[in-house]
Amino acid sequence: VYKRQGINAEYGVRILQLCEDSFNHSMASSSQAPAPAVRLSRNSSEPVTLVNGNQYDPQRPKFPSRLRVEKGESGEFSSRLITVIPFAKGDVIAEINGYSLAHKNWSTVQVSETDHVELNSELVFMNHSCDPTVTVDTTQMVVVANKDMPEFTELTFFYPSTEWQMIQPFECWCGSSKCIKRVTGARDIPEELLRDHHVSPHIRSLLEKEKINQI
Repeated sequence: VYKRQGINAEYGVRILQLCEDSFNHSMASSSQAPAPAVRLSRNSSEPVTLVNGNQYDPQRPKFPSRLRVEKGESGEFSSRLITVIPFAKGDVIAEINGYSLAHKNWSTVQVSETDHVELNSELVFMNHSCDPTVTVDTTQMVVVANKDMPEFTELTFFYPSTEWQMIQPFECWCGSSKCIKRVTGARDIPEELLRDHHVSPHIRSLLEKEKINQI
């Protein structure tokens, strides 16, 4: 199991510190903050402001009665998100709300062919696994249990199920018999390997377009 954060040592920051810094920086005056990028929404001619950085506040978790962040030891990129109550296969563990459109980065989730969002919650701590415990449903915007999950089960999802081309690829050591070894995004994974996973509609659409381009 690996995570978006800290795949390359050169990044040299723990995700918790980054999230806390992001929150603290959001309190700074607008004159000190970088100008936000603006682009057009796919559904409207109105401009949409893109945020820079995940806005998760560790002092105000969104799902305290359901989920908990386990902080890794100092110097290790081992933080993870676990359940604090049991869930059955098919249960909705969390609704994804309060998210914001964002520039593509290591902490965003791709929700369409062109759009990426910051989850702005402890869900940012979901790690990758090739045998994931949950699915991130980008149509209904919910996190769903793939299997029965007793208390203290880690939430992991298959990153290429939402990500076409990851900004920060990494080697996967999850140990699953289904392990794809290197996680770069769905674009680089044979289609037969993706069949074992619930893949988001935008990924399926991009795969079809890739096929057409190769003809």
